[in-house]
Amino acid sequence: MLSSAPISDSVFLDKFRRVFKNASILGLAQIGGLAVYLLVAEVIRAKQRPFLGFLSSSLTAKNRPVLRYAFYAAAIGILLLLRFIRGRRLRKIEALDDRG
Repeated sequence: MLSSAPISDSVFLDKFRRVFKNASILGLAQIGGLAVYLLVAEVIRAKQRPFLGFLSSSLTAKNRPVLRYAFYAAAIGILLLLRFIRGRRLRKIEALDDRG
C-alpha cells in the first residue's frame, strides 16, 4: 500500500521510525550471526592447527569437491531463506502498523 504523505506528517514519521527500527534490528541480527560464525571458525582453525577438516581422514580426493559444493549450496539456501523470512517479517510488521 503506497501513499504519499508529507515529510512533516507525525503519523507517517512514527510509522516510518518503527518500520526502519525493525528492519535495522533484523539486518544487524544477520550481520551478528555472520560475525559469530567467523569467530567460531577462526577459533576452530587456531585450536586445531593444522586443521585439515573434520572428515579429512575419511574423504578421498574424489569426494571432497562434492562435499564442498554441497556446503556452498547449503550456504546459498540459508541466505535465500533469511531473505525470504526477512521479507515476510517486514510485511507482517507493516500489516501490524497499518492496523494501529
